[in-house]
Amino acid sequence: MTEQPILLKSLLTQRHWQTYSSFCKEYDKAAKKVDPSLQGGWPSRAQLHRWLTGELKGLPYSGHCRVLEAMFPGKSARELFSTSTVEVPTPRTEPEPARSAGPNVAACAMPQMADVTAVFSSRSAFSSAYPPSTMFDSAKEINAAGLSLNIICQSYPDHQLRRLLDSGTRIRCLFLDPKGQAIRAREAEERYTDNTLTTLTALNITMLTRLRDRLDTASAQRLNSTSSTRRSASTC
Repeated sequence: MTEQPILLKSLLTQRHWQTYSSFCKEYDKAAKKVDPSLQGGWPSRAQLHRWLTGELKGLPYSGHCRVLEAMFPGKSARELFSTSTVEVPTPRTEPEPARSAGPNVAACAMPQMADVTAVFSSRSAFSSAYPPSTMFDSAKEINAAGLSLNIICQSYPDHQLRRLLDSGTRIRCLFLDPKGQAIRAREAEERYTDNTLTTLTALNITMLTRLRDRLDTASAQRLNSTSSTRRSASTC
């Protein structure tokens, strides 16, 4: 959480292309426009992992760079492999007006749907409508349940989480157990063969544990993270 992610990783997550199969599909679409001979030349899983974790020295070979620039128009290969910086907004004192429902958001009437206010067709649609700063900056209590909870652990700076906890916000996070059968079943669904989800979930739990260890006693008591062996309906 203290290190900024590679821009390419952030953009893939925003577009819901972070699974290997989704990435390869979009890579081929762009390659067809750039140079049909580049189709099928996507990186291996291990190579893509190095791209997204900043282990790559320099830039990929020119064919990869051309395809990536076509996938993300307006971004050069050098920009895509740089770290993305997230500007931390000033905490608001007044709530923002409700956002209007877009094409991917279905507004729900409160009497019919209890406290459900909107339904989203994808994670990227949700993230676009409600970025982490919008949801968390003025929160007094955060309860999150999901697989890896990337929206808290990867998309929201840890110094902002610390600010919330020190100011009295209570945060409770429920992860899918990284050692359980359910997470392995999810990896099988998404065709991961390298324990990607298991590793990411364990890493995020460790990040919150380390954050809690740096807090004073009162703030630490307001942060609770645990894992469940049962599959969650939410996978943030």
